Parts: sequence; structure tokens; C-alpha cells
Amino acid sequence: MLLNVGNRYCPNTSCSTHVFVVYQPQGGTNKVLRSFPAGRIKFDVAGVPVKVHKAFDEALTCTANECYVGAGMLIRKTLEAVCEDRAAQGNNLKARINDLKSKLTLPNELFDAMDHLRLLGNDSAHIEAKTYDDVGKEEVLAGIELTKEIIKATYQYKDLLGRLKALKK
Repeated sequence: MLLNVGNRYCPNTSCSTHVFVVYQPQGGTNKVLRSFPAGRIKFDVAGVPVKVHKAFDEALTCTANECYVGAGMLIRKTLEAVCEDRAAQGNNLKARINDLKSKLTLPNELFDAMDHLRLLGNDSAHIEAKTYDDVGKEEVLAGIELTKEIIKATYQYKDLLGRLKALKK
């Protein structure tokens, strides 16, 4: 397998970051295998408390660098930070998520998602936990998307609605 390396610049003119790439030529095109710095999933942190943002940002960094087990643990830490921010009580994360139901107005599906993300975090942190067959790319990408929705619903929708209302005549 022939691999090439090269230097590029981010095409976003406001960024222009130097990027190192490893790629494989494929029939007139190049398949990028890795880039440094790694490409990250974008997320707007407006209105998100620092502790929640920092945990989720680390999860995004781990995901970008294909460290999926670490990302799974940090998704769980993000949920723990949300619970702490909203003063959810309980002896463990499952109990705190249940207590959040009295402190947040969210669809039941997002509370179910929190419990599944808790289990994903358990599988990431504990060898004996076996809820998921693997903590890999697909599991973590789904977890990241669900976590983004939980954060948006908890911290960002009110501000978005406020922006729209401010535009009314």
C-alpha cells in the first residue's frame, strides 16, 4: 500500500491552520487517512457552562483522534457535569439522571438517551461492563450526537428563541 504525506493549509480563510496529512492515491484522487491536527466535530458552546463545555470538548478531541474509549468516558463526564450544574441529587449517575426529570423539561427520549450514554460510559470505563459489544466509532459518534442534543435542549434553545423573538417588529 503506497502512502504519501504532505502539508496543506486549512481551506477556511479565517483559519488557515497548517495541516499535515497522510493520504493514499486512489485512481486520480487522494484518500486522506489521517490529518494532524485531526478534524473535529463542530459544536457551538454559546450558553454552555464551562464545566460541561470542557468535558464535552475533551470528548470531541478524543473522537477526532480515534480514542473512542476515552470519548465514551468523557461523554459520561459531560452528563455528570450537566447533573452537577442542575443540582441533580443521587448516589450515582443513574439516580442523578432520574432526579434531573424534576429539574429540566426535556422529551422523555432525551432522558432515555442519558441513561444509554451512562451505560456507554460504564462500558468505556469498566472491563466487566458489557452493555455494548464494543465502544468504537459508531457507538461514540451516536453518543456525541445525542450529547449535543441534550446540551442544546438544556442550555441553548431558550437563547435561540430569544434571538428570533428579538427580530420581531
